[in-house]
Amino acid sequence: MRLPVLAHRTSAAIAALAVVAGSVLVAAPAAAAEPAVITITSPADGVVLEPVGGVLVRIQVSDPTAQYTVEFDGQGPVDFSNWVDDAGRLWFSKSLANGWHTMVVEGGGGRATTTFLLDDIPPAVEISRPAAGEVVGATLLLDYSVGDGLTTWMSIDGAPEQAVGAPPHTIDVSGMSEGAHTVTVRSVDGFGNSGSATRTFVVDRTPPQLTVLTPAADAWVSAYYGVPIRVSSDEPLGNEWRVSVDGSVVRGWTAGGQELSYTYVPPGWSHGSSHTIAVESRDPRGLVGQTQLTVLADATFPNVGFERPAGTLVPGSVLRGSASDVSGIASVEFIFLETAGGECTLTELYRAPATVDGTQWELVLPNEVVSGEYCIGAAVVDGAGNSVRAYGYAYTVTVDATGPDAPTGLAPTGTLWTAPKELSWSAVADAARYEYRLAADADGLDTAPVFSVTATSAAPGLDLSSPFVWQVRGVDEYGNAGDWTDAQSVSVLPLPVIDGACEGLCGLVGHEFELEWSAVPGAVGYHVALGWGGPDHDEHVEVFELGADTDATIVVPADVPREAISLRVRAVLDEPLQGAAAGPWSQPLTYLHIGDPAKPRLLGPVAGTRVDGDAVELSWNDDPTVMLWELRISRVPLTDEDGGLRVDPQPLLDPMILLLIATEFGGEVPSGLDFAEIDALLGCRALEELAGAGSEGIVLPFPCADGSYTLPDALADGDYYWQVRGYGITITAGAGVLETAGPWSDVGHFEVGDDAPLAPGEGGSGTLPAAPTAPGSPTVQQPVIDEGFAPGDDGTDDADDASGDDGAAGGAAGGSAEGSGEPGDADEPIVRSEEAFPFVWLIVGLAVLVALAGAVVFIRFVAVRRG
Repeated sequence: MRLPVLAHRTSAAIAALAVVAGSVLVAAPAAAAEPAVITITSPADGVVLEPVGGVLVRIQVSDPTAQYTVEFDGQGPVDFSNWVDDAGRLWFSKSLANGWHTMVVEGGGGRATTTFLLDDIPPAVEISRPAAGEVVGATLLLDYSVGDGLTTWMSIDGAPEQAVGAPPHTIDVSGMSEGAHTVTVRSVDGFGNSGSATRTFVVDRTPPQLTVLTPAADAWVSAYYGVPIRVSSDEPLGNEWRVSVDGSVVRGWTAGGQELSYTYVPPGWSHGSSHTIAVESRDPRGLVGQTQLTVLADATFPNVGFERPAGTLVPGSVLRGSASDVSGIASVEFIFLETAGGECTLTELYRAPATVDGTQWELVLPNEVVSGEYCIGAAVVDGAGNSVRAYGYAYTVTVDATGPDAPTGLAPTGTLWTAPKELSWSAVADAARYEYRLAADADGLDTAPVFSVTATSAAPGLDLSSPFVWQVRGVDEYGNAGDWTDAQSVSVLPLPVIDGACEGLCGLVGHEFELEWSAVPGAVGYHVALGWGGPDHDEHVEVFELGADTDATIVVPADVPREAISLRVRAVLDEPLQGAAAGPWSQPLTYLHIGDPAKPRLLGPVAGTRVDGDAVELSWNDDPTVMLWELRISRVPLTDEDGGLRVDPQPLLDPMILLLIATEFGGEVPSGLDFAEIDALLGCRALEELAGAGSEGIVLPFPCADGSYTLPDALADGDYYWQVRGYGITITAGAGVLETAGPWSDVGHFEVGDDAPLAPGEGGSGTLPAAPTAPGSPTVQQPVIDEGFAPGDDGTDDADDASGDDGAAGGAAGGSAEGSGEPGDADEPIVRSEEAFPFVWLIVGLAVLVALAGAVVFIRFVAVRRG
């Protein structure tokens, strides 16, 4: 053989075939040529090959010049013309999968085909004897088939294999132990493929071992209905069975399985007689096993008694009775019998198993029993299988298993204005009490707690402001519950919520303001109530009827005083709910109504009074709407056209400004606070302590006054005239917060002279002279102000202590206001500035106070001071 050449050309041929497959060669037709003869010399047709390496293909053609193709199993064709040598020969190796294959070669008008098999499939070994689990004694019959296997071996229980010839074989197993064993047959075909099969068999040289399942030894058996006999063998297959009673065969040898099941009907045993039952089993090897037992005949029937039921029965009621027999009681079924015309019939309407305890039995009446009148009975089976149906004709029972009708007239239901406090429904005949349940939705009702009441209403004691569903049912005196009503859905419309809601003071309002609130579903309009007066600010109420929008510009009526007011909103529907189209009012919110400051009333010094020039205290009635006071002091009573003295102003900070800071920056004033007492709660000294004035160089932006002010420096002797007016704010919708000045007070007059004060009239007239108001009035002389005065100066302590007023500004910054001129002696004229009142200082003061105190600190401080 040319194996080296073949190996070389095999790989070359495989590569060439891949190239040739992509080319098409067209040869010139031979004129009147004979068809080429193609001979496939390998593989031969029908041959079986071992699938090791590739399949060797050899082809011989008669015309080497023709074009040839080859295909395997319909795949291809592949042109191999260029690889045919001059002698018309071609050979190559082809890798193929296991199984049958067909190769077709065509070309030069000729065609050749071969079919072959690649085999790596092991022989199919099948053992026919012994059967699976077959029981054998001394010999084992082994029979099998091996398919295409050529050589066969056998092994028992994994022992070394032994070569065997053609089956069957008889194997001696007499020396093997009893029990399960295995036999294995292995066969190898001509290509080395190995197949095997294993079978389990049982070596048994012992007769069958029998076990009686029923009846038990010395048991009572029925003398009428037959004796059920059940016996099992320890051998699973091939058993035959025989039964004898009292020495007589009653069932001959009969093929069966591992268990015998047979019922023997006695020929008429007397009660209490004893009888012997014998059972035999024979296995396939002829070995016979036997067992026997003695039984007693029960020729009597159970005695049955009933306990008279008391009253009407309902589901859950207990029915009781007794039953006895020499063989014991196996089961009791309680029976309800139909009645007709007050008489019992034998028609069973209901039967249920009772619970047996010795000679006593009882039945808990189940829910399935319907209402009605019944006779009662029982079907009793004793321990031997003797059964009897007994009837208590003397007893008829009434069953009430029907609950009351579902209540009607349920309330509340649907949409409400206010959360309900109770649930109610109409009374139902036969209902002794009612059960109700609530849930957030219908799906939750089945698992919701059930509440019980005897009335036709109930107060759940729950917050029912959120949507909920509820239902109710009646329960009669026997505990029968009726059907639940349909679930009633209830929802409560929300109250409008005014934007900026808070506890206490919620903000400031002026003559008009913007109000917004949350929408109420279905509302076609809203009412806004503005109240004032009284402890709850609702002694007087003005109601505004508005449309469906949830915002409005509210114009405060002119007669509303400058004090705390309340605001509430309610929704209006097009259809009434709970008897009213208008809903409940929202929670009231408190606002501070800020208006123009009133005209101050001067309190002291009394007009014309002579006072000491040191620490002169000026006082006037306080105004809670004033944030800043403008004080003017002059030596002559000349006034401008606005009614104020012609002298530069002295701006004085009022503690009320902190309330404005707190409300504007989100703080809250404790509820119940009287706004007219703000200055009493937070006087000038408290303001200084809060802001830390006098420590670490902190200086208030203005001197402080809360209805009184102590001049920080001594005044020269002579007459003095003074006035005050307040500055507040006006809040206007769309225009923001604007400052506003109130009217000037009347002109006050006092005289600085000797230490002893003069009574009115001693040193002056006690009344003010007419005040000239001409624009060209002469310049006036200002009071002397010590320029060196500073907050916290020791020189002010005495003045503070002497004043006795917690609101005195002894530690406040002194000096005249901006643009007041330079201080000098009493005779030196000071020219008045023409600049307007420096209100911008108020804004600076706000910013400084916010930085110093802050809204939260203010709230704490007011609360503490108030307590």
